[in-house]
Amino acid sequence: MKYCQFCGKQLEDGAQCTCEEAQAAARAAQQVPPQAPQQVPQQPPQQFSQQYAPQQAPRQPSEMQQKAKAAASGLWSYLKSYFASPAQAVQDSLARQDMMVSILLTVIRVLALGLAIFGVLHKICSTVVSAINEYSYSRDAVKVSAPLFESLLYGGLIAIIGMALFILVVFVAAKAQKSTLSLGGAWQASANNGVLTTALLLLAFLLSFVSISMALTFILLAVLSSVIFGALSVQYTCPGSDSGLSWLVYFLGAAVVIFISYKFFPTLLFKAAGGIKMTVGKESMTLGTAMDEAAKGFQNAFNGASFDEIFEQMIESAMRYGF
Repeated sequence: MKYCQFCGKQLEDGAQCTCEEAQAAARAAQQVPPQAPQQVPQQPPQQFSQQYAPQQAPRQPSEMQQKAKAAASGLWSYLKSYFASPAQAVQDSLARQDMMVSILLTVIRVLALGLAIFGVLHKICSTVVSAINEYSYSRDAVKVSAPLFESLLYGGLIAIIGMALFILVVFVAAKAQKSTLSLGGAWQASANNGVLTTALLLLAFLLSFVSISMALTFILLAVLSSVIFGALSVQYTCPGSDSGLSWLVYFLGAAVVIFISYKFFPTLLFKAAGGIKMTVGKESMTLGTAMDEAAKGFQNAFNGASFDEIFEQMIESAMRYGF
């Protein structure tokens, strides 16, 4: 037996109550069929695919790297055109006012001379060390090292002063022909036309590890080439500079440059050599310091006289005693 859930009337099995509430519930059940519970389809677990992985953008070169690459490319293009036709290459560079190529060639030449001087000093130091250690009976090994910083510094000063003097000579020789060449143009022409000089200095640096005489020979050839190519720079910048006046002005200026170099450049070379460092055991001293101390002791022995006075005294003594 069961009962109506609305009115509580006792009902037989399978019978339906006739009350209004039961009838209304029966009609509502017939109009709206019961909905089955919806099942959400399960998706397979997502797997990481390299195809959909976030890709990093390619790294862009910095502005400095781009400028360095452009400068190297411009220098290489100029060198190819220079070996094809030096005069045309120099004239085209002046017309474009390509300052970067001139700056690079100037810096390379300055460094090349400093490296050549360092190479010569390094070879001298190696020879001295080999000789000392071969004939020395001391337990302390002797080390003699060439100065890289002093070589680059004073070698660079020599290169800069020499280039500046020749640039001035080229400018004056061009003005003697009433040329419109500016001082900056003279610098560009001299720098861009100094490819062979720079190459000889770099070869001198490489040969210094083999032979001192070969390195010095190539340094002298570089100096000679700077004189010759200076005259060519005048011709490249002044087409009508083949007159006698232009040659006279240039070679007089070159003679003045050689005289100034002879007077002042040895002092800078001695300054570079003064940085040579000798180490015996735990004690070390540079050649410049040793020379200064020796000079002070030598002057004290002669009552503080200068080197000129000491030399005069030595000559007088030699003549007095008939040596």
